[in-house]
Amino acid sequence: MDIFLTIILNLGFFLVGYLFGSLNTSILFGKITKKPDLREHHSKNAGATNSLRVYGVNSAVIILLLDVLKTILIVLLCRLIMKAINSSITPEFISKSKNVSLIQSKLFLIPLLGGIGVIIGNIYPVFYKFKGGKGVATSIGLLISINITLLPIAAVFFFGFMFW
Repeated sequence: MDIFLTIILNLGFFLVGYLFGSLNTSILFGKITKKPDLREHHSKNAGATNSLRVYGVNSAVIILLLDVLKTILIVLLCRLIMKAINSSITPEFISKSKNVSLIQSKLFLIPLLGGIGVIIGNIYPVFYKFKGGKGVATSIGLLISINITLLPIAAVFFFGFMFW
């Protein structure tokens, strides 16, 4: 039963993250503000970089921050659900089951599947014919969710390889 619960949680968190990530921020922003569709201009990509080209700096910063916050929000929501599940584990159940420590150790890992789902949903959104962004902003959100110190480390590697 413990393994079944873990599998269901994995799939559930991933699916919720995927569906939430499929709500492409730049496309929705363009529709709400009645701006042109990003997928018809420049790189035809529905991401923050193309929104910078089409909508301008202010709109691109808003879209970037919303994409980052989208991932952080899902990971935090998944962590809250995992904490609620772990707090409901009774001492009697702990003494009977050997896998409880495995479930408790996954408190950190399982919610990250929600963040990975957001990234994949951003790249291949089900609501927009599987044509979305590149997932850079949502990946930044996942890095912040894991540990904020990973962000400057990843930036050093990114710019090191980019300008090498």
